[in-house]
Amino acid sequence: MATAVAPRIFRNFINGEWVESRSGKAYEDRNPANTDELVGMFVASTDEDVDAAVEAAADARRAQRGFCQGHDPRNG
Repeated sequence: MATAVAPRIFRNFINGEWVESRSGKAYEDRNPANTDELVGMFVASTDEDVDAAVEAAADARRAQRGFCQGHDPRNG
């Protein structure tokens, strides 16, 4: 007899953290070869989630650029 396994929940990785979508919604994805098999639950990202991810990436890039040019932003 098979035991039920909780589905894996996939979140957004923004600014170094796994976060829920601002929508609070999620959708399920199923194996197309076996629709009884749940691959996982995925958060339904919004435009605001995308903007936050892009902003975090831009901030990281600016920090990296400063670090690579000899200025360590951690030292002020």
